[in-house]
Amino acid sequence: MLFTIDAVLLAIAAIAVPLAARAEREDRGRAAADAAAKLAHAGLQATGDLLGCFVVHPLEGRGVVVTNRTRHMHPGAKPPGDEVCLALLDVPLVDQIVCRAAEADAVMGPLPAVPRLYTGHAPFDAEYVVFVGVTGRAQPAGSYRASPVAGDVPWALPEVLDRFIELGISWMRVRDGHAELAFAPLEIEDVGRAAALALAFEQIARGGSVPALVRGPRLLRPKRVRRLELGNWFGAVPLAALVGIPLALLLAALGVDAELLCGPGHEVVWRSTGRGANLSCSTWEQHLGMYYLACVLLATALILLIVAGIVAKQTVEARTETEA
Repeated sequence: MLFTIDAVLLAIAAIAVPLAARAEREDRGRAAADAAAKLAHAGLQATGDLLGCFVVHPLEGRGVVVTNRTRHMHPGAKPPGDEVCLALLDVPLVDQIVCRAAEADAVMGPLPAVPRLYTGHAPFDAEYVVFVGVTGRAQPAGSYRASPVAGDVPWALPEVLDRFIELGISWMRVRDGHAELAFAPLEIEDVGRAAALALAFEQIARGGSVPALVRGPRLLRPKRVRRLELGNWFGAVPLAALVGIPLALLLAALGVDAELLCGPGHEVVWRSTGRGANLSCSTWEQHLGMYYLACVLLATALILLIVAGIVAKQTVEARTETEA
């Protein structure tokens, strides 16, 4: 009986798995095409996985490169930190660092080598701190640290600082003329905004005016883990081998297909021993290997069907969300 059930469920799984996998691939293909269209509309050329880590280059820009969902060395930390949307560009600015106020000690140490610079924009100064490297200017009386001036941070304008806050900038660093602007991982629509902000940062640093920038908070969509590839299904086999052991014990205790385990005309019984009661067959003939194989096949079919159902449900939800 178990092998018959296995055959039916595996046949259903053989149909459900490819259908769910194809629906997932089609959904990812549509999402990737939609992302590519949005990036192209923003004047960006993209390479990589548009639903994961990808790199964009502005079609009109001087070497600005933006990578979304990447890991990069955080100022003051040795290992790469959390995922960020990172913009890289070259600017004629002195060395400087911007970080969240709560991270200032971790980034600069308890006694920074340079004093903090206030931008004068209260919302930004309340959340972030700015440190500018030695610029060669005279030191104030009684201080061992050079005094930064507003001219070291020409980008510290309300129009730019508000956009930094809206996009959730994590940190900014300029070192040897190379600038890094790191934001929290962004949705496709906001990657274009981050690229435009990086271009504006470069333009201002070179003495240009502030271009028009899109305003408003960044998009925050629910984070969904939806990735189904053919290779992922092979993980069901070792999992089923583990699940098959307790499943075989449970089905044997319930007397399911006792003839497969004990032979025709016999059943599973409880036998008392000095250590308690154990499951056994009414005859000494037992086919444990065949029974365990049937239970492993049953577990495999159930796991495949459950995963296929979850993926199908997520795909439908993703399509509904996209259409909305």
